[in-house]
Amino acid sequence: MNLAAFRENLLKPSVKPRYKFLYDSVDKTSQVLKIGTIRRDVNLSSGKALITLNNAGGWWNFLKATNDALGDTAEIKAYVSGDEANAYTLFKGTVLHPVYEGKDVTIQIKDHNSKFLDKPVGSNANPDTFWQSQTVSAEEVVWRLLTVHGGLNTLNAPTNPDIAYTAFAAWRDNHIVANSYGIKGLVKGQTVAECLMIICQMTHSYIWVNNDGKVDFAPPYDPGYSYDEGNTGSRKKPGQGRDLEEPTDKILNNVTVRHGYNFSQGSWVSSVTDTDATSIAKFGTFKKTVEGRIFVHNTSASATSDRDATLNDYAFPLRFFNLIGGIPAIMEDLGRQITVDDTLKDISGATPYVERIIYDLDQWEVMIKARWPW
Repeated sequence: MNLAAFRENLLKPSVKPRYKFLYDSVDKTSQVLKIGTIRRDVNLSSGKALITLNNAGGWWNFLKATNDALGDTAEIKAYVSGDEANAYTLFKGTVLHPVYEGKDVTIQIKDHNSKFLDKPVGSNANPDTFWQSQTVSAEEVVWRLLTVHGGLNTLNAPTNPDIAYTAFAAWRDNHIVANSYGIKGLVKGQTVAECLMIICQMTHSYIWVNNDGKVDFAPPYDPGYSYDEGNTGSRKKPGQGRDLEEPTDKILNNVTVRHGYNFSQGSWVSSVTDTDATSIAKFGTFKKTVEGRIFVHNTSASATSDRDATLNDYAFPLRFFNLIGGIPAIMEDLGRQITVDDTLKDISGATPYVERIIYDLDQWEVMIKARWPW
């Protein structure tokens, strides 16, 4: 697939995007009756899509013929009419849960790597320890969770079939190491997903499964597209679809982060605290103490990075764009830093990052939730 050619075709005037459905690498688009919305977000919940297929000829009865028929790979791709060779993967996953209704069958596709998220780590009887030294870096723990416990490929190269290694390396070098995030843990049966979510919160990271089915990482954020009156809005409301919300229910302006927990003695070494005086004067005091018993910050430097990032992110109301995009939003993805202009709101060059994306292939519209930091 030539990504540059697809992008060039997609941006041509009066373009007509199409989709194709591949089951086990075989084109089955002619049997598709409806593709439901495709939803993905950065909260480590596996993405999914529902596809209703014509089964009038019994073409899909093989899914119930044997107990090992499910589990094949399916893909939903977008292409520009006249250039099927350059098709862009919107979603790739594993076929699960067929429902037969009359002459139709509806199947669910989930991220093909989603099963690793549910695997347990350690147990009460045999806890798993995560510290080789007193300064183990967070990316070492994440890599072990993904590969040793999740069973994903261990290749340290961009060709890793399960992990977006280039993004992992950038996240490791430019975020984890740069901010001295060092953690340790004692895990007693929590799932890989639960462990990763705790680490994401502690290190202000995002880990998700991307459109190619690989585990992806941010920050840093890849560049996304620009959105304004010309390429946002639904078919009923063209030029709109750049709603902005500022919820105030998550303000934190007095933050304490503990570090150096002794799992044997049940005690902490110390903690770091800071406040945002401007936020307190405006909104009142909202305290949070960050501590844990599964993963903990191992050093003062790691705890300080968490504290500072928490204040930076939450001392003032959050800001989210809710966008409705057509083209070029078809090629948008999680973990992208997009640009938004809105003359009516007096916004120019806003740079939010994408946290949720929903594709509606019936209307060829893409709903994006993007957080805009202060």
